[in-house]
Amino acid sequence: MSQVAVKKMDLLSMFFLSLNCIVGSGLFLLPGQVAAVCGNWGLVFYVVVALMILALGWCYAMCSRLYTRNGGPYLYAKEAFGDFIGFEVGLIRCVVSSTACASLTSGCVVALGSLCPLLLETPIKQCLIISLIGGLSLLNLFGTNVIKNLSNVITVSKLLLVICFIGFGLFAIQPEYLFALADTPPIPSMAACSTAVLIIFYAFNGFEVVSFIAAETDNPKRNIPIALMSGIICSSILYFIIQSICIGVLGDSLSSSASPIMDVAEAAGGGFAKLFVFIAMLISIGGVLVVSSFTTPRTFAALAQEQKILLSLAKQNSYGAPSLAIAFSMAITCVVALSGTFVELVTISVISRFVQHISTTAALFAFEKKGMMQPFTAPWKRAIPIFALASMVWLLSQAEGYQVICGLGVLVLGVPLYFIQKQWAAKELQT
Repeated sequence: MSQVAVKKMDLLSMFFLSLNCIVGSGLFLLPGQVAAVCGNWGLVFYVVVALMILALGWCYAMCSRLYTRNGGPYLYAKEAFGDFIGFEVGLIRCVVSSTACASLTSGCVVALGSLCPLLLETPIKQCLIISLIGGLSLLNLFGTNVIKNLSNVITVSKLLLVICFIGFGLFAIQPEYLFALADTPPIPSMAACSTAVLIIFYAFNGFEVVSFIAAETDNPKRNIPIALMSGIICSSILYFIIQSICIGVLGDSLSSSASPIMDVAEAAGGGFAKLFVFIAMLISIGGVLVVSSFTTPRTFAALAQEQKILLSLAKQNSYGAPSLAIAFSMAITCVVALSGTFVELVTISVISRFVQHISTTAALFAFEKKGMMQPFTAPWKRAIPIFALASMVWLLSQAEGYQVICGLGVLVLGVPLYFIQKQWAAKELQT
């Protein structure tokens, strides 16, 4: 079988991929939830969370400068702390990837169902979920080139639609609503603060995804850090502007709005503008789903390659795509999507991510100790990962007990699986 020439992702494509990963359903659905929890203080919390994400992003960027292999946080944990910790982080990363992809698929179907409720009926909903996942799996079999081009087109379309929304949203702002920001509102309770931070943190989910696909990237040690940090900065600015517009157009009614962006569009341009925003939301969620379907199989393939277990998952077809990993991971994603609701899947995905964030941040100190990177001579270089680590521990402590159990329960399951896979790996190497 002849090998098809595979073009790796350049810096611009990686930047689009980074932005595509972050700007999804959160941009359209969360402004109202944030306002309901903490009112106009939401703008302050957007800045606070953006600083947390920038600190985390810096930690990922520093680690990504060390490797050109796929794996991201799994690879960093394995190299910093050994096979066992690496396997645990890799396993939970596979869970995060599968549940995130499943939740995005469910989110797409729910969004379509708001336009045509018949799509939410059984068995139409199930058939639609299977069709979406199956179609993306087929696209992935054709390798990086197809997904790169599709991601670029979706991201440009998404940005153009968001910019158009910002344009007509600015003209619909009621000055008295913005002037009200000058009146210092009551400071929210600690519970409200932590809830607001967790909600906004969800909006940035996926910022780290570009670090998973170093092997698919041109000059990854340079391009991944740039794409990662620039994607975080641009999305932070977009989120802040969108929240400000929602406050300026809807005022106090923002806190009771289930679809604030659509309500802003309707107030600014009527039913046509509302339909315009709905299409933008579908494109936005679909774009994140495309990226998730691309990175999820490569997470499974990286774990198989590094742990020397089920090595066939790491084998590539003539297009450079891990075909068996695509089939295996998408089958799991399909089962997960069919068995859980959107809210349940999002909860598991969000909590599970804290493990990889904590391990990646801690890996920086291990790499410094091992001499794999230059010592943190400047105080601010040491302060950034400390701030990121403290932020993650605090956020994890604010989650509900059942959420932590659901999100981190896979770590307990990973202990016996680690020793089982070591035996499998030894047998595979012997054969």
